Amino acid sequence: MKRLISVLLVATIFIGVFSFSTAALTSDENFTGYETPVRYASTSRQTLHGKDILSRILDIRAFTNTILSGVSKCSPNIDVSKYNITYNDLNVGAIRDYIWYNLPEAFNVYALGFSFSDSGRISDVCPSYYNFSDTKREYTTCHNKMVAGGDKLLAGIEGNDALDDVQKALLLHDRLALWNEYDYERLETMDDEIFTAFGALGERRSVCQGYAMAYMYLLDRVGIKNYYCSSEDLNHGWNIIYINNKPYHVDVTWDDYDWGNGDGLSGGVGHTNFLRSSQGMYDIGHEALDYDFSPVDETYDNYFWQNSAASFELLNNEIYYIDYTTEQIKKYSDKSAIYNFNQRWYYYEDAYTYYDLGNYSTLANDGEALLYTLPNGVYRLDVKTRESQQVYDANLSGNLSIYGMVLEEGYLICDINEVPPYIEGFSYDNVYQVKVKYAQDEPEVVGIEIVSLPNKTDYIVGEELVLDGLTINLIYSDETKQSIDEGFTISGFNSSLVGSQILTVSYGDFAVTFSVVVKNKYGDANVDGDVDAKDYAIILQYLNGWNVDIDVDAADANGDGDLNAKDYAVLFQFLSGWPITLGPK
Repeated sequence: MKRLISVLLVATIFIGVFSFSTAALTSDENFTGYETPVRYASTSRQTLHGKDILSRILDIRAFTNTILSGVSKCSPNIDVSKYNITYNDLNVGAIRDYIWYNLPEAFNVYALGFSFSDSGRISDVCPSYYNFSDTKREYTTCHNKMVAGGDKLLAGIEGNDALDDVQKALLLHDRLALWNEYDYERLETMDDEIFTAFGALGERRSVCQGYAMAYMYLLDRVGIKNYYCSSEDLNHGWNIIYINNKPYHVDVTWDDYDWGNGDGLSGGVGHTNFLRSSQGMYDIGHEALDYDFSPVDETYDNYFWQNSAASFELLNNEIYYIDYTTEQIKKYSDKSAIYNFNQRWYYYEDAYTYYDLGNYSTLANDGEALLYTLPNGVYRLDVKTRESQQVYDANLSGNLSIYGMVLEEGYLICDINEVPPYIEGFSYDNVYQVKVKYAQDEPEVVGIEIVSLPNKTDYIVGEELVLDGLTINLIYSDETKQSIDEGFTISGFNSSLVGSQILTVSYGDFAVTFSVVVKNKYGDANVDGDVDAKDYAIILQYLNGWNVDIDVDAADANGDGDLNAKDYAVLFQFLSGWPITLGPK
């Protein structure tokens, strides 16, 4: 668990490395000067947060879009004059609070100033930016990495109406704790990234404020109301979130277990700090009085998830977890057990003296089954048949055991040591990780789909088929997809047959179709498949007003979309052997 790190951050203005640009002012504007955030500034006496204040005087969604549009370009001046905001301490403070502590995507904003008109209205919000992201290109790169990380953590949760807000908040709490690591090393140098959602989601390294801003970003995407909470006395920040319109504390940082040396415990997640009342938070270590004490509901202060120190896993819309009290894997929905652990973790001093350490299994899933650990291996549990099989034998000796495990990018990562974290009197010097390829039955192709059509779908009689741009997805039995642009066959194309044609794309036993159109040759006025003197005569007669059977589109010899004297002149030259081609030039 990332406990409080005492860092001297009591300066009124935080000193950092940033990009500074002075706002350009017109003759009737004034500038406030720049202010920087105070880390972990208390909001315990603040009755309204910046978002609440601004929502009363403007369209908060439109204002957010304006700010993020400017921030994404690293603009030194963001025009907010259309919102007609009165310049006063309350509104200026609300905007600062909103940008610094309510907009995770504004991770690059260091300091904020304001320009205001003589009439007393705010004209521009004037940010300065951290050096790691003070250009549009840098911001885009960082933002894309942050969103990509967020997408991974939100997979199966975002847009899933089968999950309620408690379940979504719990799964995101656990996934963020596994994804991000507390960055003790860069805390010493106070690198700016570690305080941001980008640090936590994009770089997977942050301190408590980064955890909190990342959790805010994830909760925002699933529609759970939340805000940032902090304490100067604790030098610490976390989240307050709303469940059924009631506020609760959530501290992902303090629930993220580590080995006491800064290395995170793979698969280890505590739940002591999830959905707590203020009294509950105070009782478990947040012993200060300068933070927001508005959460008073104690419904979840002693809830069942506090008996679990491993991640809750979502599999086929059911959530599974390990109950360490009963030493069982259970379903979230009805708390029924699907597996009973029959091994325990021991530490032997000698042949006659040993310590029973209890159960330290961790949990993961491969999309089809659960994975759990025993002291010497990783096992795969079919939740339907409830049958287990070993998928990795660690082959350990002595007191070494597996104390953590995650499945990431097709690899099992296991933490191995003689004792679990936070066992008093023991050393963590022997901690090491193994990373092995996770082998399972290869998924089968169960279908195909077209991702993008060929760049060319219109043809002239006689042209060859061109497949550039055609991409298909192979759909596998595990619901994954693989894009390919070769290895399939095409049938059904006839370059001499005028009209729409259905082409078939085949891969193994599977097929999909798409359409192409074969058009007449330019100048083929009678649509007989040949361009000859008959076509020249028909075009000439048509232009002279005769009532003739003619395909006007096909007769367009120069392909300019109009049938006129140019076409019979071009056709005459073509039939006379001139070195020209029909159709558009």
